[in-house]
Amino acid sequence: MVAAQAGDATAYRHLLSEIDVWLKRYYSRRLPPPMIDDVTQNVLLAIHAKRRTYDPSRPFIAWLVAIAHCKWVDALQSLQAHGTISLDEDLAVPADEAAATSAFLLESLLVSKAEARAG
Repeated sequence: MVAAQAGDATAYRHLLSEIDVWLKRYYSRRLPPPMIDDVTQNVLLAIHAKRRTYDPSRPFIAWLVAIAHCKWVDALQSLQAHGTISLDEDLAVPADEAAATSAFLLESLLVSKAEARAG
């Protein structure tokens, strides 16, 4: 992070890449899988926005964990505020893929026929 603060773009990219891996592991034990990427991105954005606030005389991991923890709490509050619905694994889904595909192909055929007549 010190090198990144000094303007070393390569060091900064490497740091963000390592943080990304670490955050995904950190959140995999704390959040539902669909939320992990979004919260990870929120942390990376926060790090980018606040990178000048890091004090090199203090441990980097403590600074990172503080940001990750705050974003984790935000995510939990979001879950609580919006609630979740548990879906039954045997959820019935109509098998209308063939009908949708046929309708799309028919519409494409009619459009191309109309364009051929106009052209």
